[in-house]
Parts: sequence; C-alpha cells; structure tokens
Amino acid sequence: MRLFVVGLALALVTLARAANLKATVVDVLSGDVLVVKLDGVGTEDRETIRLAGIDCDDREYGVGDSAWQESRSLVLAEVVDIETFGKDSVGRILGRLHFPRNQQKLDLAESLLARGLATTCPYTGGSAMVDSKYKLTEDAARKSKMGMWASTVPTLPWEARKAKTGGNVSLSQSLQPWAPLLGGASVLLAALVSGLLTRWNFTHAHRLQLKADEASDARKASQEHAARLHQADLDAESDRQKELRQAGFADRGVGMSFPNQSITEEERDMQQFLYILGKFVQRDNQWSEIAKNVAGMIPTPQDGSKEVK
Repeated sequence: MRLFVVGLALALVTLARAANLKATVVDVLSGDVLVVKLDGVGTEDRETIRLAGIDCDDREYGVGDSAWQESRSLVLAEVVDIETFGKDSVGRILGRLHFPRNQQKLDLAESLLARGLATTCPYTGGSAMVDSKYKLTEDAARKSKMGMWASTVPTLPWEARKAKTGGNVSLSQSLQPWAPLLGGASVLLAALVSGLLTRWNFTHAHRLQLKADEASDARKASQEHAARLHQADLDAESDRQKELRQAGFADRGVGMSFPNQSITEEERDMQQFLYILGKFVQRDNQWSEIAKNVAGMIPTPQDGSKEVK
C-alpha cells in the first residue's frame, strides 16, 4: 500500500511538472537531440529538445548514425507534440516527443527503443522520466537482438562516451538523477558554513575582547599596587619624622641637633646615643629603669652653655 501511495505521488508530481507544446522539427542533431520551432514564435526562434528517459549513441559510435537517420525519417519537418519536463544541465528542454503516423500519435523515444537504437537512461531527466513502457520495449528489443543488442557484449551509449573522454563521464550527466537532492543539500551546506563562520567570528571577537579586558585589569592592578607602595613609603617617612620631632631631633641629612637649645658636642653625642638605645629597649620594660638612671646622669643644658663648635 505504501509503495502504491509513493508511486501515485511521483506520478502526480510528474504530471504537475509536465507542459505540452506544439512545434515543427527543423533539424535532427542525433537520435535523441532535435531542434524545433515552437508554434506562435518568430521564425528565427529555435529550441533544442533532448528526449527524456533514453540515451542514444553519438553519431560516430555504435548505432548512433542509425539512430540519427531513424529520427530524421520519422520526425524531420513534422508538426509534433512535446511533453516537457524542464531543462537539463546545458539548457536543453527535456521532453517526450509525439509525432503523427497513421492517424496515431507515436512516441519517438519508444520507436528508437523498439529498434534497439536507444536504451533507457535515468541520467536524462531522472528515473521518473523513464516511462514504464520504455523498459518493456527495451526488453523486447534486447530479446530480439535488435540494433545494439545484436552484439554479444553491447557497448551502452554512456560507456562509449566514457571511453571517448578517457574514462570519465561528464559530471553533469553523472549527477543528473541527484540534482534535486544535491540542490537542497547545497543550500543547507551553504547555510551551515555561513552559520559556523558567523559563530567563529563572534567567538574570536569575544576572546579578543576578554584578552584586552584582562590586560587592562592587569595594568590597573599594577598601577594600584605601585600607588599603595608609594603611599606606604610616604607614610613610613612621615612616621619617622614624627618620631624624631617627638624625641626633640630634626633630621637635616647630616647628624642630629637640638633645634632650640645650645649644647656641647659631648651632650649632643650622648643624646643621640640615648635616642638609639631607646629604640632598642622601648618594648622591653626591664631596660626602662636602666635608661632612666643613665638619663639622670646627663646634665641638663642651661642658658649660656657653649655653642657647638
């Protein structure tokens, strides 16, 4: 049941895509390629028709010349009906061509298959273009050893073309059956690549910004640390000057002296000694009494004392 539904859907899609044209055949390039003049179009306008669902040998290979002569004899200068299915990779109209014969409309592709001058080929328009009658007609010609099937080991048209091109079938021909799928895949791939590039650019820019912020924070921290060290130095110097003032000394860069008193050199040296000694013993109470006794032995400077020479 599922296969029936799928087949019906494919048939409906194929019918929806098809369009009928009426034209006159003005030239035959090969068994499956013809040039027509469409009705209602100017006499100089031409369209190239590629028969869908079959493949013929090129004129210089196999039964290609016979296929070309057969198509010329059947449709050249005839008014024909063309059922079209879009265009192939080189811009030719893909279609089925029906020509009049004995008050009937015959399919040119089917006539070529019946004489063994063509073979079914999904490359020309995709597997949907291979009419079910085409396979039956081809099988009958094969059994009757018609045309190319007369050979024990026949060379199929695309094989001859492959040998002619050094072992390579044209890329457009090889990918023709997959064209719809590849077209959608290419769009998805392009969108994916674009999305990845956008994400990479955003991530890269974000990382650069983070590095710049880290460098800025490091510079700021270094500057703050230097400022703290400088302030600590200033505070230490201020404390030292305060202690000197409290002890009665003024730091003038060379030695120390009483700012408001005239003392002898001996007295000055003793005061300096006591200041330094006091620094060592100020935290130890047991030395405080000794320091007081020593201080009591030093005479206090009086008015009229000698100036320091």
